[in-house]
Amino acid sequence: MSAANVTMLVVGVLLAAWTTRQHLGRSRRARAWGRAGARSVAERTNLVVHPLLAALLILAGLGNDQVEPAGAGAIFWAGVALCLLLLGAYIILPLPIPDAVKPRWYRDMT
Repeated sequence: MSAANVTMLVVGVLLAAWTTRQHLGRSRRARAWGRAGARSVAERTNLVVHPLLAALLILAGLGNDQVEPAGAGAIFWAGVALCLLLLGAYIILPLPIPDAVKPRWYRDMT
């Protein structure tokens, strides 16, 4: 495993942990994004973009050129493609955020 793979894996795991902390919202500071002035941007970033970016970084960190067997490689690259597609769609298009992604404490505020 190269240094680039390890770096992507570590950054992805750290971003996933930070996003999970904000999603759970156990402290006032973790819920601060829900009361932000630009709520729609904060909502989109914290509920969709950061988790997808974390998943993409983790997949990129785990990936290598010799994925064996061929079926596992296809599943791996399908996961990468799905993350990239969803990430691009939510960054570019004004898609609504599903209620299933929103934490309970955030749904109660809205």
